[in-house]
Amino acid sequence: MERHQHLYLEHEEGTITLLVSSRSRILDGHHKSYVLRQVIDAQVERTLFKIHEYFLKKHSIIFASMFTLNPGDAPAEGRSDEHPVPLPDVKADDFARFLSLFYPR
Repeated sequence: MERHQHLYLEHEEGTITLLVSSRSRILDGHHKSYVLRQVIDAQVERTLFKIHEYFLKKHSIIFASMFTLNPGDAPAEGRSDEHPVPLPDVKADDFARFLSLFYPR
C-alpha cells in the first residue's frame, strides 16, 4: 500500500489538498469541483447542524471571512459540537429547508 503525505495550499476557492505519494507524483484538486471535507458545526435554536464548509464559504462573504480568521488561544467557533457557530434569529426548520438546496434527499 502506498503512503501519502498531505500538503495544504491556499486557493481562491478555499484550501486544496494535494496528495504527494512516495514517488513524488502530485495530484491537484480541481479548481471548481474539489469539494472540501471540512465540516462546520452550527447551532440553530437548540439543534446542531454539520455542514460542509465549502458551501458556506462559496456562497457567503461573511462565512468565508469568518473561517479564515485566527481565533488565537480561543477554541475555533464552528469546529466542534462544543463550540458551534450560533445562528440567532433563524428557525431550525427554515435552516434545514435552506440546507436542502445543498443536500437534496
